[in-house]
Amino acid sequence: MTTRWPRILLATLCLLAFAASASAEGAWVLQTAYPTATECTEAIDYREVLTPKNLFTIDRRSRTDLFLMEQSASTPTARSR
Repeated sequence: MTTRWPRILLATLCLLAFAASASAEGAWVLQTAYPTATECTEAIDYREVLTPKNLFTIDRRSRTDLFLMEQSASTPTARSR
């Protein structure tokens, strides 16, 4: 019975590691702390202006939340025929 606890501990740690990586769903999240909401908003405004519109999908969800998604070549685009 005493030789079982290292396996249980290892299995639990592996499960926690997997759950932590799955929670982000493969997305990269950049989190930076700013002293004030105004500074945060100004930094996001600047980032939005500098982002190339033809390479990224840009979604401004709120004053302090900017979502950027790289457009891949495999993403289908709507074309008129």
